[in-house]
Parts: sequence; structure tokens; C-alpha cells
Amino acid sequence: MVCVPVGSEHAHARIVVLTDHACAYCREYQRTLDSLVRSQPDEMQIQYISMPLSRVGVAFPAARASQCAAESGLYAEFSALLFSAQDTLARVDWDAAARLSGVTDLAAFASCRDSKETRVVIEERVRLAWRAGIRATPTTIIGTHALVGTRSASELLAAIQRYRT
Repeated sequence: MVCVPVGSEHAHARIVVLTDHACAYCREYQRTLDSLVRSQPDEMQIQYISMPLSRVGVAFPAARASQCAAESGLYAEFSALLFSAQDTLARVDWDAAARLSGVTDLAAFASCRDSKETRVVIEERVRLAWRAGIRATPTTIIGTHALVGTRSASELLAAIQRYRT
């Protein structure tokens, strides 16, 4: 799975957000995105791509773990937990976080997290983003336009109206 959708599959507005669970700006932006989906549940779908900016530290392991939570259908819950624990992310027990997020098959989660396939998926995302000129998170893609950095809800809604295809 490349993009993880959150919101209505019948939404009129679909955006893609490249995010990094170790990025403080991404954590703040996530609050804006959550409020938009809550306020317009039938109108908005956000497709998330975990894009760790570094292979050093916790960003890459967090991306791998979130990919595996997504495969259990629990990306939003897992992502929210990681963002809420961002200040202590270096000490996160991935299996415990998965369990708290609702993942029931922890053996499959651990196997996924440790697999070469998951590593390759994350690495390919990063390569594609770099080839597309994306160097920072959060980055929001609306249609063919990339918006780098955080946006307020009103700025994001205006950009959706302007750029959506």
C-alpha cells in the first residue's frame, strides 16, 4: 500500500500528504487535517504517505511501523499515537504501540515491520519524492500542485478549491 486513505472514499476533495512521524511540523499539521476530516467527513479524503526524512534515528522505523499498522487498517490510530508520543518516539515499543492502536495480530505486525519488503516500500517512496523535488515534510499535493509546509484550515480549503482536478 502506497497511500493510506483517511476520510470518505466518495469525497469531492482528495489530497495527498507526505508526512514524517518524527517531524514536529507534521504533528501540528496533523491536528489541522484531523479537524478538516471531522468537520467535512463526506467531503474530504486525505491519502497519507509516510516519508521519513532520515534513515538515522526514529523516522525510518516509525514509517515502517506505520506502514504495517496500515496493513491492519489502523494507520490513523497508529499515526495519532506516534504523533502524541513524538517527544519520546526514540523509546517507543512498536509492538506495544500497535496493540494500543488496535492491532490484534502482533506477530504479523512484527514480521511486516522487520521485512525487507516493507523497507523497500519506504525507500522507494523516499526516492520517488526526491525525484519529484519534494525535500520537506509536511508536503501536501492537490492535483498537480505541491504545497510545502503547514497550512491553516482556511488556507488548505482555499488551495483545494484552486487546485483540485
